[in-house]
Amino acid sequence: MDVLSPEQIATSQKVGGDTLIGLTTKAVEGVEKRPALNLRLLKTTLSESQNETPRAISVKGPQEWLALHTTLAAPLADKIQAYASQVFDIVSAMHTELSHLGQSQYRAYNDQVKTLFENAGQRAPAVAEISIGTWNSAVTKIVFDSLQKTSQQAVKFAEQNFTALASTASASKSALSSAGSAQDSAQR
Repeated sequence: MDVLSPEQIATSQKVGGDTLIGLTTKAVEGVEKRPALNLRLLKTTLSESQNETPRAISVKGPQEWLALHTTLAAPLADKIQAYASQVFDIVSAMHTELSHLGQSQYRAYNDQVKTLFENAGQRAPAVAEISIGTWNSAVTKIVFDSLQKTSQQAVKFAEQNFTALASTASASKSALSSAGSAQDSAQR
C-alpha cells in the first residue's frame, strides 16, 4: 500500500529544494543591504570628518574645543537614530518577505498533508476515516500555531530592539542638548 507515488515524492523534493533556494536568496538579499548601509555611513562620516578637520585644528582653547565638540556631537544622535531606523527597515522588510514565503510554503505543505490523508483515507477501511480526519486536523493546527508563534516572536523582538535603540538615541540627544546649553550659559 503505497501512500505516495515516486512522482509525488520527486515533486515534493523539488518543492522543498525550491523553498530552500528561495529562503536563502531572500536571506542573502537582506544581508547584502546591511553592508551597503554601513558603507554609505562610512563614506558620509569620512566626508564630514574631512570638512570638520580644519575647524578642529584651529581650536585655541578648552572652551572652543568643548563648543566644537558639542556642535559636532549634537547631530550624531540624529544620525544614530536614522541608522537604527534604516537597520530596522531592512530587518522588517526581510522578515516580511520571509514570512510571506513561509506562509505560502505552509499553505503548500498543508495542501500536501491533506492530499496525503485523503489518499490514505480512500485506501483505508471506513472505520479509519475518523482517525485520519483527526490526525489531519491535529497536524494542521500544530504547524499553523508553531509558524504563527515564531513569526510573532520575531516581530516582537525586532520592535523591542528598535524601541531600545530609539530611546538610547533620544537620551543621547537630550544629554548633548543640555550639555550645549550648560556650556552656552557658562560662556556668558
